[in-house]
Amino acid sequence: MSDCVDFALSYLQDLHDACGTEMLKHDEVVKVCRRLLQDFESGKLVRMHDQRATCHSDADEIRWLATLNRTAPDAFMLLMLWRAEHGARSLRGETFYVRGRSMVRDKVLGDWGRNRYCAARDMLLERGLIFEVGMIDGEIHYRLADRVLTPSISARKRNLHKSAGAT
Repeated sequence: MSDCVDFALSYLQDLHDACGTEMLKHDEVVKVCRRLLQDFESGKLVRMHDQRATCHSDADEIRWLATLNRTAPDAFMLLMLWRAEHGARSLRGETFYVRGRSMVRDKVLGDWGRNRYCAARDMLLERGLIFEVGMIDGEIHYRLADRVLTPSISARKRNLHKSAGAT
């Protein structure tokens, strides 16, 4: 328990120093750590600190995307990146935003240019794999579609037609 509290306090201090976030009281940190360790011991949590984020797809999703158009491989790569980086956030009901210029500048996906990112993002939007939530603080926010591993392509097509009719 003390290792968890020490880690949390150190992490919170780093956040405070870097971003000016408010420090939690020691009692609150202990309470959160106690709940966290209970969830960890019961198997509800998996340790991911200092580990790479991962994401999943299934063979049906890959086959389905491959039939759509030439942008599909790029859209799949972008979807996997966003699932890895924003999947947990989306599961919590939170949104994310993307700065295309920064992604190009930082070569997040190699030599991709802004148009390539936009084409891949647009395909994900068209196919209902991501959703535009709206403008928040001057940034367009998105959320990932719920992950449903379907047994057939026809089930995906039905879901796509339902979501397209709802917009």
